[in-house]
Amino acid sequence: MIRLIDTDGTEVATAKTDIDRVYNFPISSFEHYTVVSKKDGFYPGSSIFTSDNITSNYNIDVTLKLRPAEIVIKEEKRIIKIDNIQFDYNSDAIKSISEITLNKVYQTLVENPEIEVSLNAHSDSQGSDIYNLSLSKKKSCCCLFLSYFERNYGAST
Repeated sequence: MIRLIDTDGTEVATAKTDIDRVYNFPISSFEHYTVVSKKDGFYPGSSIFTSDNITSNYNIDVTLKLRPAEIVIKEEKRIIKIDNIQFDYNSDAIKSISEITLNKVYQTLVENPEIEVSLNAHSDSQGSDIYNLSLSKKKSCCCLFLSYFERNYGAST
């Protein structure tokens, strides 16, 4: 969500970015504005600008930094505490709702390169035991996560 705040601290408008992360607000001339952005899994960001009576479009960049996942100590091990990664039904395709969690994992690994990763997965009880075991192995395959990181961050092993 993007918010436009005027000099008095009043929220003038709100918007959601489109697929290209672009947003538009109507503004007045000769005003000081703050553009504030918030998104789950990220630290809030803001940018300040002053409008004039000549410029019709302003390109205001509000860069958000990923929040790393919480690291907890359990039985003398450092563990990344995250939400469950969700998959499409009967599939090893990662649901888009889990992207925030994967982004947090990526940021945490970037900030803590010494962390070793262990992946576990499970399936529901629908289907045969053999099929569910096979699906669980596909879901826990680190290739899924590495390909996500490579696709979204250009990260490679």
